[in-house]
Amino acid sequence: MPRKVDYSLRKKTISLIVVLVALMFAAVGVASGVERVNVEVEVIYASNQPHPTEPSLSRLKIQLQSFNFTSYTLLEKKRMVLSRGNEGKLSIPGKKYLKIELEEVIKGQVKLKVVVLDRRRVLLTTMFRISPGQTVLVGGPRYESGTLIIAIKADF
Repeated sequence: MPRKVDYSLRKKTISLIVVLVALMFAAVGVASGVERVNVEVEVIYASNQPHPTEPSLSRLKIQLQSFNFTSYTLLEKKRMVLSRGNEGKLSIPGKKYLKIELEEVIKGQVKLKVVVLDRRRVLLTTMFRISPGQTVLVGGPRYESGTLIIAIKADF
């Protein structure tokens, strides 16, 4: 004997599934819809001079050890707000400057592009993903008897 199909129940089930899928996509859109990212940039002079490392850099001590210098001095600290389509710029010692661009936001991380320039010549280009509150160190150009290190922290 053929079964009777309750089409009204089937329609309700399909409608409920469609609504749930739409809500899921809306939630994903909101979660990844970061429009602005607060970025803190620190320019650090790393050398083997007999100067102690500044106490303000103690939170980066473990990361800085991988650069094998004995002294770290904070030269500049700047905060900027980045959004897609614009870039943050910062003059750094040695007549150079730094550009930071927000490339994209994916799965709770931002992808940043960092470029160090000497006039119009590109010295360094790198991209990385960073989670909220995380700090990434980028080895920069030589400066005086050491090297500049760029510390970049993102919050969003």
